[in-house]
Amino acid sequence: MNNYNKIRNEIFSFKSPVMVIINNAISYEIKNGICNLEIGLYNNNHIVILSEIPENTGDKITNAFKEIATQVYYKYLKSIDPKIIIWIEHYYANRAIDEYCIPNMKWNNYCYNKINWNDYIFNDVESILKQIKQLS
Repeated sequence: MNNYNKIRNEIFSFKSPVMVIINNAISYEIKNGICNLEIGLYNNNHIVILSEIPENTGDKITNAFKEIATQVYYKYLKSIDPKIIIWIEHYYANRAIDEYCIPNMKWNNYCYNKINWNDYIFNDVESILKQIKQLS
């Protein structure tokens, strides 16, 4: 991946609210989870890749993506304009091939919200970076 500079690669611990129903009443519990976190730079864009891992016993990253993104932002990226960070979801656990997706999220001055999943599924990060380069 030309011009891609990996800054950080680690297992990231996150917390996410999970809805539970007890005696016909809805409440939320906070669940702990883990995912792989990679942060890199590509053509002056901050790229964050969150990967589902088999060891995660908490909420799936798809369900907790905006919460994880907000936690990553405050821990590592708070000096960066949150509107220009490119977030990528990566799945490889129990799948025949890797899949990458770019969610569309809104920043509301203190957290990411209103996540929309686009229909574009990529098989590698290089394809995503080529798309980003075309849009730059």
